[in-house]
Amino acid sequence: MDSKFNNETTEGGAQAQPQEKGRQTGMVVLLLLLLGGFGYLYFFTGLIRPQEQPPAPQPPPQVVKQPLPARDAAPVDAAKPAEQKAQVTPPPAAPAAPVAAAVKPVQKPADAKVAAVPTAKPEEKKPAPVKPAVKPGPVKAAAAPAVKKPELAKPAAPAKQPEKGVAEAKPAQAKQVEPVRKAVAAPKKNGPWTVVAGLYVVEEVLAEDLSKVKKAGFTPLMTSGPKRPVAMNRLFYAEYTNKEEAQQAVEKLQRAAGSGFSTQRGTKHEVYAGSYAVQSGAQAEQQRLSAAGIKVSIKKAQVPLASRKLTAGTFTDRKAADDAVKKLKAAGIAAPVLE
Repeated sequence: MDSKFNNETTEGGAQAQPQEKGRQTGMVVLLLLLLGGFGYLYFFTGLIRPQEQPPAPQPPPQVVKQPLPARDAAPVDAAKPAEQKAQVTPPPAAPAAPVAAAVKPVQKPADAKVAAVPTAKPEEKKPAPVKPAVKPGPVKAAAAPAVKKPELAKPAAPAKQPEKGVAEAKPAQAKQVEPVRKAVAAPKKNGPWTVVAGLYVVEEVLAEDLSKVKKAGFTPLMTSGPKRPVAMNRLFYAEYTNKEEAQQAVEKLQRAAGSGFSTQRGTKHEVYAGSYAVQSGAQAEQQRLSAAGIKVSIKKAQVPLASRKLTAGTFTDRKAADDAVKKLKAAGIAAPVLE
């Protein structure tokens, strides 16, 4: 009986030991899972680990301002009006040398102020007002226009080309124009004195003044005068780079219009159908050529032309010469002079 009981007890203990061992293994596995989950939450998430907050910025230290002593207040107050006066009153506009002398006295009140301020703490220094006092910008701007001088435009030199067809202006189309005259010079102190009616380049105007001199009771005399620049009205036809082509165009104009010439300007050859001192004559010829199928345009040009001098006699008495000038003016001569 006892051996049987012992055998049953041994079998029951052997069965209970594997069950307890399996339970412990399950507990260990569960514990490892819990540790793994806790470690994941702690290291890879912010649910358990407290978040680090940045340290709060420290407030700036408060500076205790102390008032200036009573004895130092007077120099500062005295320096401020001087500085305001220097800012309100700009230095006068003058040449470059006086500008430097005018700027130097402005710096003196600024230096006095800087010397008085160091008695207080550095926080109360105000160097900003010093800059406008030293700044010389407005002085230079005021003095700059006085140095510059206006440049005079040089007149263009007149083209020296011989004129042809000046006499093409017809008497019916020509209008009276002022004759070319010399600059009025002071008459000679000692005689003889020659009364000059004028210098002419237009035949029609010369003929009119010639008759006026005769009506005034004088004997007219014509002599050659100097070349004078005259404003001419040219009838421009075309421009060519080849001289032979330009010559062919001139011959064509001479056959069709009766006149034509060419001038060279640089490498170009300009062909004209005529040149007129009176604009009305140029316009009439332009209309005539247009009716014939030749298109031309009017171009202004300053051309030196030989003039003709018309005189009314020579006098040894100055009073007689002055009387002759008055008679010519009364007869319609524009500006007679004495030579």
